[in-house]
Amino acid sequence: MSIENCEKLSMLSLMSGSINRMSHVYRYSSVPTIRKENVAEHSWYVAYYSFVIGLDLVRRGCEIDFGKLLSRALVHDLDESMTGDFLRHVKYGHPRLKSVLDEVSIAMLESMEKELHIPIKEPWTNAKSREDLEGDIVAIADLARVLSYVYEEIQLGNNHVKYILKECCKYLRDTIKERRPTVANDYARDLIKWVEEVAND
Repeated sequence: MSIENCEKLSMLSLMSGSINRMSHVYRYSSVPTIRKENVAEHSWYVAYYSFVIGLDLVRRGCEIDFGKLLSRALVHDLDESMTGDFLRHVKYGHPRLKSVLDEVSIAMLESMEKELHIPIKEPWTNAKSREDLEGDIVAIADLARVLSYVYEEIQLGNNHVKYILKECCKYLRDTIKERRPTVANDYARDLIKWVEEVAND
């Protein structure tokens, strides 16, 4: 199919669409924080961390599909522009709730695909895929950004967020245990070691 016969993206839909709500959806909604972080900000950091980890793995001899990696990192929380941010222990602590939320999110993303004429659902669905290295990287980059934000809050004097360090440590250990052996786990181990050092300060 030639480009002339393809319906093009509406720039007005892009600029005025629901994706712009990401900068108004704040994370850690039930935790006292000093500096708020919104979902758009979080997503940018996850994409940047994923990019740098990907470059490091290429330097070490791995093959990385950067189109796949960065599109997944950028949209991994895109559904939250419509659903809002759910606390991790709520979202993942109840499988039935997670399943219902995923159904709602997929319906919303399909609506967004129709509006923009671009495939968004696939990179969102596979953002943290356990089947490839790109998914492993996004999963670790996501937790790395949580740790970075929490550490910044602690440095500012916020002791309310310290428990999140331990939670992240558990999630990182689960990531290593539940996923197939991969070089990306080296970064998870680095994060666990760093958290243990910070927690003992």
